[in-house]
Amino acid sequence: MNILVTGSNGFVGRAIVENLKKNHYVIGIGTKGTPTNKVGKYVKWDIAKDELTESVISEKIDVIIHAAACIDIKDQVLELAKVNCLGTQRIFNLAVERNIKKVFYISSAPVIGVPEFHPISEKHPLKPLTMYHVTKLSGELILSQLYKYNIEAINLRIPSPIGPGMPVKSILPLFIRKVMSGEDITINGEGSRRQNYLDVRDLANVIENCLGKQQIAGTYLIAADTTISNIELARKCKDVIGGSSDIKYTGNSDTSDNQIWDYDNSNARDILGFYQKYSIDESIADIWKSMERNLKGL
Repeated sequence: MNILVTGSNGFVGRAIVENLKKNHYVIGIGTKGTPTNKVGKYVKWDIAKDELTESVISEKIDVIIHAAACIDIKDQVLELAKVNCLGTQRIFNLAVERNIKKVFYISSAPVIGVPEFHPISEKHPLKPLTMYHVTKLSGELILSQLYKYNIEAINLRIPSPIGPGMPVKSILPLFIRKVMSGEDITINGEGSRRQNYLDVRDLANVIENCLGKQQIAGTYLIAADTTISNIELARKCKDVIGGSSDIKYTGNSDTSDNQIWDYDNSNARDILGFYQKYSIDESIADIWKSMERNLKGL
């Protein structure tokens, strides 16, 4: 298949591309002048600013995977609406103009806001707390209108994505870096917030498995089978990596203490064939190895 992947230079997009390019022709889309990974064809396209003409991509496109996003915690950043709403509208237009049959959209599980019941399912009320999540939900709604053109839109809501090459400012690589350097891991509050961590390689696998599936339009939670608290995550990092780091509490409060982000991913399992291949221990080990290689300049 010929598959167009937006955000192909990003953390999630790169993992999707790496998996797909083994068996498919991948057209990578990004704002950088050159791609960060090898693809069949790379196109510099800023979906927030520019239309895309057929002369730029003359190849037939079978499937679009829309992974590009502006991620910002500040509500007044106009780029959020430009990329996540207007940019998604341009993906919608491209799908209609090219008569594409399937569009996958990488959305965010926290579009629900604060969990009101457990486990969280696709039926959970939607009360996004940030403008980022408002715009991600808007992207879902925009692409859901593709049904009018007999195009399947598959919205994949994911929790915290992890894996080799992930942003180093996230909590997991911060814990790993502390253990690698022998520093103490510090925990705010009680460390009781339970989060779900999805390895992006598992996300990439389910997307490839669904390329040929029919009548799967809809919204799905793609999540790991279990959740883990911040304190348990810190202990996991120590267990997997080893070392002399201690875990200490800062004494500062954490407003998210006692929040539980557990997910019912039965629809993804039953309809999409999703399964978790990478355990949290395997993910930690692979992220650790990736960080070591980066430190050595490999």
